[in-house]
Amino acid sequence: MESKRVFPPDWSDEKILAAVESTAADPMNVVIEGQFVIRYREIDTVIVRVTSSHFPLKREGAFDSGAPHSGDGVTINKSGKRVKMPLDRSVLWE
Repeated sequence: MESKRVFPPDWSDEKILAAVESTAADPMNVVIEGQFVIRYREIDTVIVRVTSSHFPLKREGAFDSGAPHSGDGVTINKSGKRVKMPLDRSVLWE
């Protein structure tokens, strides 16, 4: 899928789920974009992004999607190729 960001290949499904849940419950930064709430957290040199359209949240930790933003082993699909997304901590302080 074009522009899809992918977690590092050495992350298990369980680690991904735990990272997304941790980011939803205890983010390092929260950004409001229109009706969306975006949470960011750094876990093992990967910035995890969790998006929710629930504002205010209907229940604590609820989210619509989770994906890597950047970091060690994170890639994005562009023109059929995987491109590395180096660690970008700026989203933790925006």
